[in-house]
This record gives sequence, C-alpha cells and structure tokens, in this order.
Amino acid sequence: MENKDFEILTNYILSYNSLDCLNTDLIEEWTTELINLGHKSDAIYMLASFSKPIVFYEIESYLKSVFRELNLKENDKIQAQKSYINYHLNEIVNLKNIRSNLREIADLYYDCNSDLEITDFYLLYLAWDELEEIGVNYYYENVDLKTIEATVIEKAKSWLGFV
Repeated sequence: MENKDFEILTNYILSYNSLDCLNTDLIEEWTTELINLGHKSDAIYMLASFSKPIVFYEIESYLKSVFRELNLKENDKIQAQKSYINYHLNEIVNLKNIRSNLREIADLYYDCNSDLEITDFYLLYLAWDELEEIGVNYYYENVDLKTIEATVIEKAKSWLGFV
C-alpha cells in the first residue's frame, strides 16, 4: 500500500466515531498495514486478530488503544465527512469499484450538513443511472456512457489534488 493510500485509510479509520456509515472491515486492512510498517503492540495484534465481518463494539477498546499508542486524534464530524469522501474518491482514482464508491459519496450527499462541495459527484451518480436507464442524462453536461467513468475519475483526481 502506498503512503498516500495508507494516510487516506488512516483518516477514514479515525472517523469511526463520527459517522455511522463507515466500513469497519477496513480496520483489518489498516491494522495489517500498521504491522507491515513495523508497529508492534498488544493492542495492534489484538485488533489484527479479528476477522471480517468486524463487529465494531468488539474491537472499539482495542482501536482506541491503538489510537492512543500512535498519538492519533479522532476526527470530528466535518473531518470525518471529508475523510469518508477522500477514501472513496481515492478508491475511484485507484480504479476500484468506481460506481459503488461514487454511490457512497452520493449517499453521503443527503446527510452532509457541511460546506463540502460534492454536488458534482452526486449529479454524476444520477447521470450514470439515467444514462443506463434511458440512454441520456439531464444531470451532467457533456457526458455519455463512453465518457462518464473517465469524468468521474478526473473529478476524483481533481478533488484529491492529484491533477
């Protein structure tokens, strides 16, 4: 895992207490990467011992211990929303489940009571659905079924500052 990917995943994990929609199974991936990076402690090993599907209440105390050991601060609600968005956009940039990651962002759009500007991603999600259902879209200009995926990837790169 690249450093930037691990940093984005770490910020995602630090959001566990602020958002209900986090995928706790990613804690296994994060903990494995911590061990690969040379971090060693009982709390990390205990956290790594849980397998998917991870039940949050079973691992919460170990997760908090790891945060303390690594001097990591949990995200507040606004930071959590941005970390959640960044995680899913990074997955898009890495060409992983582009449409389902876009849906995660679109779903957050309804709940996002912050100033984070994710309207483009919401509209792109609606446009993609419409393109598949009726062959045209009225949500996002200049995209069709041949270009929508590339447009989503470019928007994700732009949001993350990769372009």
